[in-house]
Amino acid sequence: MAPSLFSTLSSVLLLTSSVSAHKSYQVVDSYDSTNFLDKFGFFVSDHSSSNYNDVDPTGGYVSYKSAEEAQSMGILKTVGEDLYLGVDSKSVLDPNGIGRSSVRIESKSKYKQGLFIATFSHLPKPVCGAWPAFWTVGNPWPDAGEIDIVETWNEDNVNKVVLHTDERIGECRIDGKGMTGTVSKPNCANFAVGQADNEGCAGLDPAAPFGSAEGGVYAMQWTDDAIKVWGFTHANAPADIATNPNPENWGVPSFTTSTCAADKLFGEAKLVMNVNLCGVAGQDGIWDSCKAKAGGATCKEWVAKNPAAFAEVYFQLKSIKIYSLKEAEATPSSVVSSQLASTAVASTAAETTVVSTSAAAETTAVVSSAAVSSAVASEKPVETVSASASAPASASASASVIASEKPIETPVETPIETPAESLTTRLATST
Repeated sequence: MAPSLFSTLSSVLLLTSSVSAHKSYQVVDSYDSTNFLDKFGFFVSDHSSSNYNDVDPTGGYVSYKSAEEAQSMGILKTVGEDLYLGVDSKSVLDPNGIGRSSVRIESKSKYKQGLFIATFSHLPKPVCGAWPAFWTVGNPWPDAGEIDIVETWNEDNVNKVVLHTDERIGECRIDGKGMTGTVSKPNCANFAVGQADNEGCAGLDPAAPFGSAEGGVYAMQWTDDAIKVWGFTHANAPADIATNPNPENWGVPSFTTSTCAADKLFGEAKLVMNVNLCGVAGQDGIWDSCKAKAGGATCKEWVAKNPAAFAEVYFQLKSIKIYSLKEAEATPSSVVSSQLASTAVASTAAETTVVSTSAAAETTAVVSSAAVSSAVASEKPVETVSASASAPASASASASVIASEKPIETPVETPIETPAESLTTRLATST
C-alpha cells in the first residue's frame, strides 16, 4: 500500500526538524591585527583625582597610559600580526610616586554567553610584583559578575581561574569534579561564609600554559548554567579550535562550575586585559613569598627600583574570537524535505548578546547573520588610536560582527570598582 500524503509529510518534517535542531559554534565577533586598536578602549589613570579608583580600580602601583602614550613608550605595539601589551621595563621610579607605566585595554563591545577563544604568542612571565590578567567584568560589580580567565601574581607559575558573583542573585560553586585543576576556594559569592570578602571561587591550573614565552590558547565557555575554562599549549590545542570549535571534543576542562545560575549571575560584560603591579601581589601573606628575594623591600619599593625585572611581563595577543551557539546550515536532505513539505522550519539559534560602544546611545543587540550596529552610552572618556595609527585599522565590519566607529577618542564606561582594601586576602592561601 502506498504511503499517504500525511505520513510522507510527517516523516519529511521529522527529518527536517532533526536536522535543524543541530547547533554549532559560529563566530560572531573577532579581534585581530586588522582591528585591535579600533575595538579596544583604553583606561587612563587620572593622577589628579582624590579617588584612587580613578588611578586604578584594583589598587595597584601603576600608571595606565593612553594608546598614544603607550605606543610612544613601546609598551603597546604591533609585532607582526600580534598586539603587544606590556609594562615599562626601563624607568627607575620613586616608590611614593605615581607607579610604573602600563596598559589596560577594555573592549568597546559587551557580551553575554558564548565561547571565547584567545590565542597568545607570548604570556607574561611570573615575576615578583606583577599581576597580569585577562578577564571579563559586568557593571555593576559584583552584581553582574566577573570571570578571570587568565590571572596570577608574583612568581606563582599557575593560572588562577576566579569567578566573582553576588549571592543575593543566585548560587555558584565549584567542587573539583569534572575539572583537571584544583579547588582553592569553592564559593563564588563575594561575601561567602568562611571566605574572605570579595574572594570568590578559585580553581588553580598548574598545567595551563600561563607564563609561557611561547604563549598558548585559552577558551572560556559561558552557558545558562555553567562556566568552563580550558588552557592549551599550542602543541596540544585541539585541531578544531581555530576554525570549527566544539568543546565537547576537548576533554576535561581545567575549570568548571559544579552548580551555577550563570544566566542570572553574569550580565553583559567587557573583555579586559592589563598588566598591573603590586595591588593583590603586594598584600601581606601574598608578598611574603617575594619579600626575601626583594631584600625585605615592599612590593612598591621592589617594583620602583627594578625595571629590568619586568622585561618579559607582557601579553602578545594574536586573536580573540567570540562564538555563539547557532543552528547549523541546512543540509541538502533538509532542503529537499522543506520543498516536499512546503513548510519552512524556523531556526531557534542560541543567542549571544553583543553590545558595541559609542557616545550616541545604548542598545542591546542579538547577533545574527546580518551585521548589527549597536551602542552603549558611556561615562568615562578613554583614548583610542585612529585609523592612521601604527596598527592597521579594519576597513569594514564583517557581516556577523559589530561595526565600530574610529574616532581618536572614544568614551567607554567607568571601570568597575574593586577596592584594593577588599582584595587584601584574596587567594592568600592559593599557593
